[in-house]
Amino acid sequence: MRLIQRVLCVCLLMAMSSVSADDDPVVGEAGTVTCEQWVSARAWGYKNVRVSEVERGVYGWVQGYLAAINLMSRKGPRVLVPDTDVIAAFVDATCKWDPKSQITEITAQLAVKMELPASRSKEK
Repeated sequence: MRLIQRVLCVCLLMAMSSVSADDDPVVGEAGTVTCEQWVSARAWGYKNVRVSEVERGVYGWVQGYLAAINLMSRKGPRVLVPDTDVIAAFVDATCKWDPKSQITEITAQLAVKMELPASRSKEK
């Protein structure tokens, strides 16, 4: 059952990240950020000792998406919504081993990792 929910979550994220007929992103700007863009924004942030606009957008998008999972899944899995340090570390690590990823895909992976144990036991 949990595998089906995870596959559905990934499929929904993939569908949301597709482009519409007029080539406008369906997901929104922060959700379509690539690892290349993320790494570049992080480098800028380190150099300037502050958080870039891309990073801020990604943090808000990821936290909002995970919060929406909790809001929309009354009986389904619940996920912990991490702080920006956890999001940054997860995105950094994912981009190292899969540099072609987008934030939508990374968020789906993070949602699986952040699933609360109590929601796993409810599925049985």
